[in-house]
Amino acid sequence: MGDDRLTNQNKFDMMMVYGEFHQNSRRAAAAYAERFPPPHPRHQLFHELGDRLRARGTFAPNVRAEDRAARQRPRRDPVAIALVRQTLEASPHTSVRVIARLLGMTRTTVHDIMKKDLRWRPWKRWKCQELKPQDKPIRARACEELLDRIDEAENNPEFPGDIFINRVIWSDECTITNEGYFNSHNAHHWAPEDENPHCTVVTNIQGRWKVNVWAGVLHNKIVGPFFFDEAVNQYSYRRFLRNELPALLEDFPLHIRRVAWFMQDAAPGHTAHRVRRCLNHRRRWRGRWIGKFSPNQNWPVRSPDLTPCDFWLWGTLKDRLFPADGVRYENPEELKAAITRECRAISEDEIASVFTNMERRIGCCLIADGGHFEHLL
Repeated sequence: MGDDRLTNQNKFDMMMVYGEFHQNSRRAAAAYAERFPPPHPRHQLFHELGDRLRARGTFAPNVRAEDRAARQRPRRDPVAIALVRQTLEASPHTSVRVIARLLGMTRTTVHDIMKKDLRWRPWKRWKCQELKPQDKPIRARACEELLDRIDEAENNPEFPGDIFINRVIWSDECTITNEGYFNSHNAHHWAPEDENPHCTVVTNIQGRWKVNVWAGVLHNKIVGPFFFDEAVNQYSYRRFLRNELPALLEDFPLHIRRVAWFMQDAAPGHTAHRVRRCLNHRRRWRGRWIGKFSPNQNWPVRSPDLTPCDFWLWGTLKDRLFPADGVRYENPEELKAAITRECRAISEDEIASVFTNMERRIGCCLIADGGHFEHLL
């Protein structure tokens, strides 16, 4: 404890005991605790009080020059407010501590100016995909074409109430490792404030392995998952399209399969000529696919914010596969079973809300002229 809870009489008694034990602070503190009621000061304070008396003849601590200057400086005056505003406008990511040091103010003063005078608050920054200058018009054009297809589907009497984006298999691949997924935003452990449990999260696991998973979102359920036991290239991907995907779609009614489109991103294995030929000429798709080099609907690169698997599915799966209490998977088969189980557990209502969100994203992307738009959602 400091000396703020001690009266001058307490300090006088401490110095008397300190002198009695020949300025041995530990013995003086022990004797003082036996003779006098609380508070019982730490032994270092006996030495500090003795030094103050010798140096300045007072129990009061020495106030540093910079602290005195800060106390004498006017608080939250127009000049101080203007200085804080200028500093924030020049560098909006600067911390309160840095601003206080730069301007010679206390952190409390800076914080009060920001909150009470400027009425500014800290906003979280969000991560986003880098966009090249040429990406924006391509993204905007793709969104316009999607909206046209949505309007066309709504006006088609053959499919009353149908939404075009529900007809599309929005697909993607993801690599999931046994190391898991650590979402620091949700990683809390509640405990009494005086009982820090010192929780940790194990990372950099030895014997690291991974699972390559493909999945899609169609109508009101998840297509798949399907697991690639090898690297995904044009050969393994074409085999998947020809042999595995039709079997996965057997779970869907015929009227949905008959009008379904297929969407893929621009990964190298997806854009190879043999893959495009498969999508263009096989009886099932006949060119009804969305992606790079598609004859009917191009899909912009670097656009995870528009793709349901990227902006929703993979993050949702990882949150459920690796909750904060630290689930561990012993082998790839165990992880594959968990992925399959979680995909099956996703409800129709959840997928419906994802498609509603996607429509909003398409509109917001157009408002942003193809640029970043998630701040508009």
